[in-house]
Amino acid sequence: MTIPGKVLIVEDMIVQAMRLQQVLATAGVTTTKVVKSGQEALSLLGEDQSWDVVISDVNMPEMDGFELCKRLKSQPQTKQIPVLLLVSLKDAAEPIKALQYGADNFLVKEYEKEYFVPQLNAALENAKASDGVESQPFNVFYNGAWHEINRPASQVAALMTAAYSMAMREKSARHREPAASKP
Repeated sequence: MTIPGKVLIVEDMIVQAMRLQQVLATAGVTTTKVVKSGQEALSLLGEDQSWDVVISDVNMPEMDGFELCKRLKSQPQTKQIPVLLLVSLKDAAEPIKALQYGADNFLVKEYEKEYFVPQLNAALENAKASDGVESQPFNVFYNGAWHEINRPASQVAALMTAAYSMAMREKSARHREPAASKP
C-alpha cells in the first residue's frame, strides 16, 4: 500500500478540505497543506516540488482543477508530481477531460475512508507504473464527440476502470436506498 508523506490539497471549500485532511490523516499521511486556488498551488509548487501528490478539486473559481493539472504537467519541474482530480461524476465528460489535461487519475469527491484510501493508493500505484512511459496519441469517440488522448495506455485503462468502479458503487448505493412509500 502506498501512503504518500506529503499531500497538497487544492480546494476552495474549507469544509471539504478539512474532511479530506481528516481522511488522509487517519490513513497515515504525515503532511498535508491546503491552498484555496489553482494559482496558489502553482506558486507553492514553483518554490517547493517535494510534494508526493497534488489532489485538486475540479470546480474552483479563476482556475479550475483541469487547467491547474494542464499547467503542472507542462512544466518540467512539476510534471513528475502525480495530480489526482476530485470529481463529482455528474458530468460524463470528466474522465475524458481528466485524461486530456494530463491527470494521473481522479477520485470521487466522497471521503469515506474505506473507499477513498484504496482509490488513492490505486491512483498513485498506476501513476508510478506509467511514469516515463511514452504514449502515442489516439482518438476515442465518447459522449457524441471525438476526443484526442495522449496518455499511456495503462493510465487510460486505470482511469476508465476507476470510472467504471465508481459508477458501479453509485448504482449499488441507489439500489440499497429504501423506495419512497406511495401515499
